[in-house]
Amino acid sequence: MVRPSPTSARDGFFHPSIAIVMSYDDPISLAALATADLPEAAWLIASQSTTTSLSGRDVFRALPRAEAAISAATSRPGAIGGALGKAYDELSEIIAIDAT
Repeated sequence: MVRPSPTSARDGFFHPSIAIVMSYDDPISLAALATADLPEAAWLIASQSTTTSLSGRDVFRALPRAEAAISAATSRPGAIGGALGKAYDELSEIIAIDAT
């Protein structure tokens, strides 16, 4: 779980009730998620998945499986492309909007 720091060096932004939680949809991750004490408003991100819910919670966004895009990005400098790159870009835009 990732929480914003109490004070941001950039603008002092703080949201004590926001939590971003990433989870896979494998049985161990689902069991951990089911027992986690998460805020109701937590943003649940499904990693390497296209599911719309995990452990009975709605998924806020899903990051698709994209081995080829990750391999290409690690073999040369540059951003991740394809569907995964688009999903990361969309998520970063939403976080930026929420932070303002």
